[in-house]
Amino acid sequence: MKYLRNLAKQMYNLIFYGALDPTIYFVVDSKKVAYLPLAKVACSSIMNAMLARGVASWWNKREEVHWLASYKRHSIATNYFVFTFVRNPFDRILSCYKDKYGQHTQRTWKFHFSWYLFWYLQERDSFEDFVRKICKIPDFLAERHFKSQYSSLHKFWCFLPQSVWKFETLENDFEEIRKTYDFCLLPHYNSTPKDNYMDWYTPALVDLVYEKYKNDVTYFGYENEYLSLKEHVAHK
Repeated sequence: MKYLRNLAKQMYNLIFYGALDPTIYFVVDSKKVAYLPLAKVACSSIMNAMLARGVASWWNKREEVHWLASYKRHSIATNYFVFTFVRNPFDRILSCYKDKYGQHTQRTWKFHFSWYLFWYLQERDSFEDFVRKICKIPDFLAERHFKSQYSSLHKFWCFLPQSVWKFETLENDFEEIRKTYDFCLLPHYNSTPKDNYMDWYTPALVDLVYEKYKNDVTYFGYENEYLSLKEHVAHK
């Protein structure tokens, strides 16, 4: 039954929004501000900070998010400030893998992608398996955790946010927004263990991810990170 509900939701999104996992706005109407959350780019922390209040836990936070703010898929009024944060796609994809392929062994819920695309992704997949599989998926069928950021932030060839900052300088950049809109301090939720993402890649995987997420690399200014990664794996 759960599988059928998920399938029905996905079909609805494809028909009415043109994507299996369409872009949403996280809106705080009282402040006339909207955030375009991108998965694995500190979105849980940013949404909580936008509520201008602290919460006790991840699950409590999710509940309060639904009460105090709203999710919208339609266009936002022109007098709203719309912003987002982006992340180095090579680092983001590894963060997705480590989180979603590790959480079922550390927490109580099931493998995150259990119902996705008729079990296309398996919990036994290695990082290489995962990368090779998701790089074959077009963006309109991609799940939000590995959908390209460029695609998520465009609708009918229009770029949705007014301002874009980078995850790599999150603490400093969000402080400007926080002061302007009286948000609370940025908490840290759902983080994954940190190591050098470059060590997970091979030359073949670098090429695959670059071809898949080339717009993320070039449009959001991650060319230097891409070149550094290529040099790193060439000398492994």
